[in-house]
Amino acid sequence: GLSGNRIYALHEDRGGRLWLAVSHNGLQVLDISGFHAFERDSGYLNVKCKTLAEDSAGNLWVGTEGKGLVVFDSAGMHRLNRENGLPGDLVQKIVAGTDGGMWVATLTAGVARVHRTAPGTFEVKKIGPREGLSDPQVQTLAVDPTGRVWVATLSGQVGWFQQDRIGGMFDQKNGLPGAPVRVLAFDRQGRVWAGTKGAGIFWADPGAKPLRFQPLDAASRLHSPNIYLLAFDAAGNLWAGSETGVDKITFAGEAGTAASVQHFGKNEGFLGIETCHDAVLEDRQGILWFGTMNGLVRYVPATLENKPVPPVLHLESISLFYKPLAETAYAGFVLPEGGLREGLELPYYQNHLSFSFRAVDLGNPEHIRYRWRLGGAEEAWSPLSAQEQVNYARLAPGAYHFQVQATSDGETFSEPLSVRFVVQPPVWQLWWFQVLAGLAVLGLIAVGALLWVRRIRTVERARRERLEVANRLLQLEQKEIGRAHV
Repeated sequence: GLSGNRIYALHEDRGGRLWLAVSHNGLQVLDISGFHAFERDSGYLNVKCKTLAEDSAGNLWVGTEGKGLVVFDSAGMHRLNRENGLPGDLVQKIVAGTDGGMWVATLTAGVARVHRTAPGTFEVKKIGPREGLSDPQVQTLAVDPTGRVWVATLSGQVGWFQQDRIGGMFDQKNGLPGAPVRVLAFDRQGRVWAGTKGAGIFWADPGAKPLRFQPLDAASRLHSPNIYLLAFDAAGNLWAGSETGVDKITFAGEAGTAASVQHFGKNEGFLGIETCHDAVLEDRQGILWFGTMNGLVRYVPATLENKPVPPVLHLESISLFYKPLAETAYAGFVLPEGGLREGLELPYYQNHLSFSFRAVDLGNPEHIRYRWRLGGAEEAWSPLSAQEQVNYARLAPGAYHFQVQATSDGETFSEPLSVRFVVQPPVWQLWWFQVLAGLAVLGLIAVGALLWVRRIRTVERARRERLEVANRLLQLEQKEIGRAHV
């Protein structure tokens, strides 16, 4: 299903999908249903894509060799190159900084620090010789456990940035061999490891004064000193890729002392043989992925084969009356990575919601099942189902809490994804309206009673007046009768 065999870059997004830069054929996505072409670029990415990254808002950044930087956000596709602020068009590496900005390494023009200020709007800060980066031929960038960004160059230098300037730069005087440094990696202790072209692997403790690099003591046992990629796995093993496959280096004792080196080549199932520069990834499940000149290689550690790992679950969309919430007046509540911000309140007549979700388990995709529940309407989880969408119609007013989980074995479940929202009651069900209505009814009763009393009094007054008139007439009549008798 791959559109090409050369895998130049790998990235796992926050939804658990695997992104690949494939030959000169653009990008592909690997999810539970297989490989899919990425078509939002409309064929623009027909060059070698060297690096993939994701910013804090979930937008995809692509570094190319020849077309600069491409960013995909909610406003569409945006291009940054030498014509609009980027120092160079040969992008080698993109990493996310801790302040939300993205660091971009170019092969011939130094480094740029790019901030996305709004959809489609970017601010670029160039970092070159004036900022202490004496060699603009940058091979790679990496972020250490403290959030500090490191850089490696073609002249064999390794350094780190302090804000927008070089904070420290190290070369042969500090133990490096002088060979081009292609890749960087960091272990659990925060030590920096450098893979070189033809000279093996070197490491240093950034906290040491003075900082000094030392060669890996097992350099002579590496299958090749020509290092294309470096990565530490969850168990603390170092993986080094070269033109002959990968070496798995395990450690014992003091730092830099290798206990064993295990080689994986064609005979051991590593059919891609030659690895690609920096094309390595350990996903959230602990599975290693290697990009090679002859396809994608997946390695499942033995500890994971017996340990069930839940799928990676994400919400794909939330719809209101079958229309995506992002296209309604409530779009501001939709999070870029899926889900909702707190505080969504819907009127009583907007009460038909649909939730679409999807899980990724590349090791066991055919057995993924889901369960869900809607707190406020149902307390028990639904039976396990392959269904990836659930609808709730005619929801009564109230507060709701939707939750969904995924599993591949029926026992190990992902963390629940949660969405909270409120369906407001109609105005006539609100307490203040009912109080006002009650007062109005009491007022009407009081007015009616007052009018009734007035009417009774009026009728009584008229009756009394008639009686008085009749009484006077009777008295006059009696007087006239008395006079007649006299």
